[in-house]
Amino acid sequence: MADYRSSRMHEDLGPSATSALGAAYDRALQFFQFEHGEEHTLLRYSLACHLVKAAFRGEQDADLLRERAAAYVEEWFKPPRLVG
Repeated sequence: MADYRSSRMHEDLGPSATSALGAAYDRALQFFQFEHGEEHTLLRYSLACHLVKAAFRGEQDADLLRERAAAYVEEWFKPPRLVG
């Protein structure tokens, strides 16, 4: 049977960080669904990865994670700038 665990040392975020991540993710999606009313699977996945990476880099403050999530969603929907 294959072992899919990472070969790197396992790190836990802890209950408070996990709770902050969940709250930031849910709040950003609530804002997103209110503004756009659609499901975007790629955005949901990308936002989750973005927040988890931030938490593992040390950002575990709930308010800052919510701000980061909101900024990420807002940036996602900005029209691309044309170069030239």
